[in-house]
Formats: sequence, C-alpha cells, structure tokens
Amino acid sequence: MLCLKIVTLVVALIVVKKPFILNIYKFLFLLEVVVEYSLLELKQTATILLKHIGKTKLILWYGEMGTGKTTLIKEVCKTLGVVELVSSPTFSLVNEYYSPSHGPIYHFDLYRLRSEEEAEAMGIDEYLDSGRLCLIEWPEVSPHLFQDREAMAVHLSYTGPETRQALLIHHLD
Repeated sequence: MLCLKIVTLVVALIVVKKPFILNIYKFLFLLEVVVEYSLLELKQTATILLKHIGKTKLILWYGEMGTGKTTLIKEVCKTLGVVELVSSPTFSLVNEYYSPSHGPIYHFDLYRLRSEEEAEAMGIDEYLDSGRLCLIEWPEVSPHLFQDREAMAVHLSYTGPETRQALLIHHLD
C-alpha cells in the first residue's frame, strides 16, 4: 500500500558574515517527505517523487546495494518520457537519456570512483552546471561536489522483502 507522509518543514534563518559586507541573511528550507511503497507501486512512487522534485535539477540517490536506486530511476525516466533503455552506468560512470519534456537527462553511478578528483576529471561539473536533470547514484563518494547546490536527496531503505521506503529531503539554499 502506497503511503505518503510529510514529515517536517524546517525553516531557519542563517546569518552569514563576510569581511567588508554587512550581515547577509539567508533562509534555509528543508522539506522531508516519506514515501512507503511496494515494488508493484513504482509508477505511482515515481510520480510522487517528480512532484516533489519540482524544478530541482540535482537528485542524489542514497541506499544500500540492491535497495532499488536504478530501478526507481528507470521508472522516473519512463515517467518523463524516456524511451531508450535506462541502465546503471556503473562502468561508463554516466549515461545520457533524452526526455521530450526535459531534454537531456544525465544518470551517474559514482560507486567505482575512489576520490572527488576522479569525478572532477570526468567533467562532472560541466554536467551539474548544464541546467539539466542530473540523477546521481552513490553521491557519498564525492559529497563536497554537491554541498553548495540545490538538491533533492532520495534515501532508499528496505522495509520488507517487497517494500521500500524513500525519504525525500529537499534542500533549498
């Protein structure tokens, strides 16, 4: 049974002090949403996920091996109208798909990288700065590359043999 819960909305006022500039006030918005779903409800889950992504162009996918990161990414791409085969870019590091509504979509799998320098050497910044949707599996390999960017983090976990939980954390900064 598909279950959606809005967990928290946190709004904090952050004061940033920089030399020779008066205080800069910045609001930090953090929205957490929990989606509990069965493997038979991937289409509905992808639709919910896309509603919460909004205009965000960077989606970071976390979860143990086998929790369904690539499976849910396939359904998200299908929902966006991608017709070509969506597969894990474990060996190529990045796959490009085309969506009639979103243009190019970049799908990364950073699992095999040993450092952030390797990600930078492959030109990941150009993809991230392209303004296109970037779906990143295993972002924890290179966390500093994403820390100053608006992103949606999707944390997948097992809740049963045929069920999963997706914790969506939208960080607007």
